[in-house]
Amino acid sequence: MRDYSKDLADANRRCKELAVCWAADDRLVEIHRESWAGQAARRALLAHAGIALPDDLGEVGSVPPDDILDAAAAAWTAHRFLDGQAVSLPDPPQLDARGRPVAIWY
Repeated sequence: MRDYSKDLADANRRCKELAVCWAADDRLVEIHRESWAGQAARRALLAHAGIALPDDLGEVGSVPPDDILDAAAAAWTAHRFLDGQAVSLPDPPQLDARGRPVAIWY
């Protein structure tokens, strides 16, 4: 049986990057997310979207910064989804074999 864990992790990362691109008015953020400049750019975009991350995260500050930015992007997407503002790819979402919608939301 194939191990899909790497595929799922890659898809998860791409979904968060899609959210960041949307926050950047559909411009691709070409600076690598694990670099200092890439993290600064993503943090600024998240702040512009209303997700302000403090300089001191307390105990959470021991988590790798790109993971914190990913979590913030996921929280932003969840908030947009609950408010009915999220966009799906594809639009409309496809349905799986059980009739459940399947899409990437941002």
